Amino acid sequence: MSDFGDYEVDDAFDHEPPAPEQVTYRLHELRSEIDALAGAADLPTWDELTAPEQELALALGDTIVGYIISAEPDEPEALARTLHNARRYIASSRLPTWEALDADDRQIGIDLMGLIIGWLRRQGALG
Repeated sequence: MSDFGDYEVDDAFDHEPPAPEQVTYRLHELRSEIDALAGAADLPTWDELTAPEQELALALGDTIVGYIISAEPDEPEALARTLHNARRYIASSRLPTWEALDADDRQIGIDLMGLIIGWLRRQGALG
């Protein structure tokens, strides 16, 4: 069964993409855990975001899921690189290129995308 409230068997094991809010919460949860491990636990909680900020976060989650489902990635590294480069494009501060990240930071991105790809497969959104 799914995280984030999919407790009905028919819902948890269907073949529809997860709701954007599920993906948004999942990505936020994973990022919060990584930040806590790195000693930088300062991401706001969902409840600390204003309604417009929550709306934007949901739209980003929807966009990310739509991209992943349409791209059907097999390799977490390629997906991590793509999302990192897109993040560089919209970032308000300069982020290093994928190649300039140290190996540990790249591996964190790759592992995160592996988790997301696996989760979307379990949800039935990816073949």
